[in-house]
Amino acid sequence: MKSKIIWLIITAFFLMFCSSIRQAQYNYHVKRNRDFNNKLAISLLNKNNNVFYKISTYSTHSVIWTYDKDIITVYTLINGKITNRQIYIGTIQFSDIPTYQQIRNDVLANCPFVADGDILGITVNVDGKSEIKTLPISFNCFKQNQYENDFLNSIVDDINKYGIY
Repeated sequence: MKSKIIWLIITAFFLMFCSSIRQAQYNYHVKRNRDFNNKLAISLLNKNNNVFYKISTYSTHSVIWTYDKDIITVYTLINGKITNRQIYIGTIQFSDIPTYQQIRNDVLANCPFVADGDILGITVNVDGKSEIKTLPISFNCFKQNQYENDFLNSIVDDINKYGIY
């Protein structure tokens, strides 16, 4: 009887140990993906003066895209590695970029902020200064709406047209 109890205790500790290792590995991959996402975003921003990304709070997957003249390059990242790169023909108008407050208000009129979900990142160099806009929103809600701003509508059109998600 005593040996059964000891065996159950050892088994329980072993299972807890395995579970904690699995959680640590998952956390490592989430952090690794986020770190590489940031590194690639900075590189693309320096190269093309713009970068857009969709990342989730607890995900090992993210999507980054950038515009260079009439080309859109879309990167899919999993576990901190580029697993796919697609190139499409398309343009976006960077001449009338709204302020963060305008984007925020326009998006919030259609999609509420979510505390645990997707983050849409928009970073554009304007007059040599990076304009960073991050919105913690439901990406599905974002891509299903039309906005007052043509800049946002161009982003949504490309997301839907090229399956960026």
